[in-house]
Amino acid sequence: MTQARQQPTGDVQGTSPDDHEAEQQARTPEPQARTPQPEARTTEREAQPSSASAADAPPRRRTWAGFTVDGAAALVTWLVATPLAVLLAWWADLDPFTVAGVVMPVGVGALAGGILLAVALRRCTDVLMGIAMGVYAAWIALTMATTLHGTPYGYGMLAGDAGRFVAQANKYMYTSASADSFVKGLPSEYPPLYPWIVGHVARLVDKPAWQLFGEMQIVVMSLAVVLAYVFWRRLVAAPVAFALVGLAPLVFREPSKDYEFVALLVYAPWVIMTFAGLPRRRGGLHWLPAGIIGGLLVLTYQAWLMFSALGLLALIVLTLRVVPSKGRYLLHLVGVAVTAFVVSSWYVIPLVSTMVTGGQNRLSDFWMSGSIVDRPVVFPFLQPTVVGLITLVGLLGMVWYRRTTFWAQPLLLIVAGCYAYRVLFLLRTAYDNHTGYLQYTETLIGMVLLTAGVLTTVEAGPGLWRRLRATTTAPAGAAAPPVGPSVAPAGPWSAGRVRGPERAVLVTAVAALVAYAGMQGWVDWVPGPRGIRDSVKAAGGVTRGTDAHAEPLPDGSYPRFAPPAQYLHGWMPVEPIEKAVEKRLGRDARPVVLSYDQRLFAFLPWYGYTATDRVSANSLLRWDDRYAELQKLSRVTDPAQFAKASQATAFGPIDVFVLKRASGNRYRWKDVFFPAKAFDPAVFDVQRVPSNAVVVVRRP
Repeated sequence: MTQARQQPTGDVQGTSPDDHEAEQQARTPEPQARTPQPEARTTEREAQPSSASAADAPPRRRTWAGFTVDGAAALVTWLVATPLAVLLAWWADLDPFTVAGVVMPVGVGALAGGILLAVALRRCTDVLMGIAMGVYAAWIALTMATTLHGTPYGYGMLAGDAGRFVAQANKYMYTSASADSFVKGLPSEYPPLYPWIVGHVARLVDKPAWQLFGEMQIVVMSLAVVLAYVFWRRLVAAPVAFALVGLAPLVFREPSKDYEFVALLVYAPWVIMTFAGLPRRRGGLHWLPAGIIGGLLVLTYQAWLMFSALGLLALIVLTLRVVPSKGRYLLHLVGVAVTAFVVSSWYVIPLVSTMVTGGQNRLSDFWMSGSIVDRPVVFPFLQPTVVGLITLVGLLGMVWYRRTTFWAQPLLLIVAGCYAYRVLFLLRTAYDNHTGYLQYTETLIGMVLLTAGVLTTVEAGPGLWRRLRATTTAPAGAAAPPVGPSVAPAGPWSAGRVRGPERAVLVTAVAALVAYAGMQGWVDWVPGPRGIRDSVKAAGGVTRGTDAHAEPLPDGSYPRFAPPAQYLHGWMPVEPIEKAVEKRLGRDARPVVLSYDQRLFAFLPWYGYTATDRVSANSLLRWDDRYAELQKLSRVTDPAQFAKASQATAFGPIDVFVLKRASGNRYRWKDVFFPAKAFDPAVFDVQRVPSNAVVVVRRP
């Protein structure tokens, strides 16, 4: 018992019987040769990470809720530094389309990074790595805050995905139930957690939801790297976790999809901790937190689960074959599944129920991305780039180390599952044009390969370094020591244990790669063309940050630092439309509106009769059927009949029409034309508004 107390287990949720067995195995000295025995292949070597793995995290004490001390340091640093970064952007008051506005975050980041690098070269500790992670996260916040300075909008176009999310957040200001962005009474098909949070915060602070998305994106994008660092620190040493997270912008740097970013960063470590059979002293998760995280992933962005589902199933089967207690592992899986279902049930149950009882018309995956024909099957590891090199190392490492490390087999199966999904939906696309969003598998494949590249380097690096030193210092003719997983060092790569030239090389390499990754993210985080206000030949193209300044305000004016005219978006006359409707229906009215532009719903919490864009519509609203109803209605020319028909369509009444004026005394919604004479003045108020639009309001 005394010996057991002296060995820190790093347990978070308590010690399970599996943990006791693992501790007993850990107390048994390993033989000098690491050649596996046949029986070990089905127990220790695959049921838990090799104790001699270079990527293994050492047993360590944790603070509350599983945070390592450096993980807590990363979070505290982020909490302190991020508000300061936002204040710096506000104080500097720079036009983000000038050279000064573009390079300011780079200068600040280089200064902060240089100071941290100098300290790390002298004395690198795990806590310092945590602080550096928090500073890196705050730098992301600074870059985004500088970009969004002077505009109330977040990244992205209100006419695209960002606008649909804002419209959904407007609905959540008035309900907690799952809700569609447009149509009243329909649950959301897209994961609703992100707009749900924005909508409730907007209601709490009494501020329009569309004015909160910029702040939300800054918080989520920067916090994502801190959360991922905390997740990885349960499995690997601090420098390794820092590299794994810091390189993420090489693969994903879309700030308007910040919810996808956080789900992507935590997905791989969650899979390893939940399904790879690790005891909790080695980073495995108890079924309750694992299930809660799984449910939150479903609510945030479930595509990563969907893309790799076949790989996860294979991982579960292979793990079940080697775990010491199959019954305990099965109970763990049941606990994870039930908990995840309970957490996500307020979204999943209404969605499935409506699909079964109300039918669906799935159209959103008819959208054809150019990447599908450019790269039907993706090979990021064959690109002559930094990313290509790292991912090639990752691919080879996953295959080479799949039986000797805790990480290689799970990551390999995630990638294999994504490739299987991609091939299946290439065939499905050829059959009926349903892509299954296969183009997005490229992001998860790239992220997992990048992760494996870092872990492979960590695993093989010490042996290669010793061989290099032996080659340069040994007498001529002396044989170099062998290299491979069989000679991987037993000591963990914690920051405090790497000394001398090894530490200088490790710290410098990680700092250089993370700085490079951050600059790749910076390219897409700042508005483009970069520095266009000062330079004729500006660099880069239009970005999501440009869109944040190019969108008109409801009254038709533009944000303070609007880009040149050729980049501006047209005005959706929200304020005149709102006044026309309020004049007849009152200030608190929430009518059902047929609008030619979805941006109306990003500003106003009104309901839509249907979505404007066919291939982005909720499957449950049955877009084609509603479109057929509108075509049928457009053929009614008698005013009395039109008034009755528009109030009793198959999908309910239309209270307000917001249409474009067209030739021939007609009003247009997409390619559906309504005769102006059909709108009886005794039943409808008709008012022209700017942007060649007309508002038709049914009298109460």
